[in-house]
Amino acid sequence: MKHLFLIFAVSVLVCSGCQPGKQVNRITGQVEGVYPVSKIVLVMEDPVTSEKIILDSMTVTKEKEFRLSTSQTGTTALLYHLPQGGPFDPEDKEAEMQTYYLFLEGYDNLALTGKVDEWYYLQATGGLYDHPDMQEINRIIWIGGPMQERAVDMLQLAGLTGDEKLREEGMRLMDEVEQMFMQMIPLQNEFARNHPDMAYSAVLMQYDYDLQEDWEEYEKRFLALTPEVHASPAGQMLRRMMDRIRSTRPGGKAPAFDLPSLEGGRVKLSDLKGKYVILDFWGSWCAPCREVSPQLKEFYQEIKDNENIVMIGIACWEQHPDNWRRAVEEDGLPWLQLLDEGTPSVPELYAVDGVPHTIVISPEGTIIERNHPLALLPEINQLLDL
Repeated sequence: MKHLFLIFAVSVLVCSGCQPGKQVNRITGQVEGVYPVSKIVLVMEDPVTSEKIILDSMTVTKEKEFRLSTSQTGTTALLYHLPQGGPFDPEDKEAEMQTYYLFLEGYDNLALTGKVDEWYYLQATGGLYDHPDMQEINRIIWIGGPMQERAVDMLQLAGLTGDEKLREEGMRLMDEVEQMFMQMIPLQNEFARNHPDMAYSAVLMQYDYDLQEDWEEYEKRFLALTPEVHASPAGQMLRRMMDRIRSTRPGGKAPAFDLPSLEGGRVKLSDLKGKYVILDFWGSWCAPCREVSPQLKEFYQEIKDNENIVMIGIACWEQHPDNWRRAVEEDGLPWLQLLDEGTPSVPELYAVDGVPHTIVISPEGTIIERNHPLALLPEINQLLDL
């Protein structure tokens, strides 16, 4: 999952000393495993630069409890838990593993509950989260989230131990969670259609991939959002994403990249000029990505000897490179494998906000087609005139 935001003066954004009577979002936490000395940091990402900006922070003084506030609204806020305290480092991958995504809609009192070892899946109430149209979405997240974390833990342990039964059980549980989360999609899409006056709708539109296929309708829906939503950080992020999609639709120039490979060294897109390039965006943590690996492997067998075609896997949003390496080995992926480093993010350059996703690039460096791999594979032979 991925993120948004707006440029204001830092004096406005840093809200530890919010003035009495000023409209703020107040966030309280009752979370098991939060102890004194640990630090809680509330962050937003600039909608243009993606720079992380601290809205508020505190050192915990009472077990299980914390309280923060911010005048910022209309944005996703990233809530970090730093168990050892200390300064916040936006590049710290360990901190990224203790991140909760909270949406600030309007000004309300929000409450978070849960356990620190399930920080990513804390339960939020108040404000947006008490909206009647959010209740079924909340229910699915609250049930499916911890199940997903258990599945990820099982798969990682299976990778370390070679326990095939544990791996199969982890994949089975991950598939069950995926089916649950699929039930959210029509609910979220309906929410966005019915509430053009809410900034959260702009976030949901970023992930409405079916709507993105109908570009005319997508732009119509964007224009239907209120001026207040357009001006919000979430609205600005949606506009930015749409600009990226517009420039990376079929016929657009493929953005350059330079990424590390599994074998060592680096690979540049410019090195592959004169060849068809098939980019497979995926993640070791993504069950649907790994479920399509057998079909991708069958396809690769058909094109591997064609010197005019290069197939590349780009692993996205990995918490640790070892997870990526293990997944490549476990799934037996024989094509070139690269790791996105996020500086800049290649998925962002290509307007890829969810995986799996496949993009085909021409020898001249223009994008020929893009789609979910299972939707695109049947067309590739025709696209590449094989």
